[in-house]
Amino acid sequence: MRPLFYWVLPIIGFNPMMILTMGSLATIYGFWTHTEYINKLGVLEYIFVTPSHHRVHHGKYDEYIDHNYANVFIIWDRLFGTFVPEGKQVTYGIKHNIHTYNVFIIAFHELIALLKNLWSSKKLLNALRYWFRPPGWQPKILETKVA
Repeated sequence: MRPLFYWVLPIIGFNPMMILTMGSLATIYGFWTHTEYINKLGVLEYIFVTPSHHRVHHGKYDEYIDHNYANVFIIWDRLFGTFVPEGKQVTYGIKHNIHTYNVFIIAFHELIALLKNLWSSKKLLNALRYWFRPPGWQPKILETKVA
């Protein structure tokens, strides 16, 4: 998916070799963050994404969902309010099992669910909210009181 975001960089003047080099370094750095053998790293925890931070990103508990998106510098998550430190031991996965091994369904099930929600939205504002609210957001259904 990364090329979808980086295609504009050469157009605005960045050297394609520099883009390839930096993308490769960021990918290699990302491999290092996928370990359970490293715990906390002291002062580095305030600057860089560490394995502890990245475990949170893959956690399925409510307090971990929708957090720790940064790839190299954790300061971005701290700045935008999406940082959560690792507390209890992380259980990896998604909240609800989708009961399939089909790679296409695994890759696109969330996008499909989002599109279904958008299609069924009765109000344009709710359709926009699906894009910007936290995962699992649903519009409130007004209850009518029976006298």
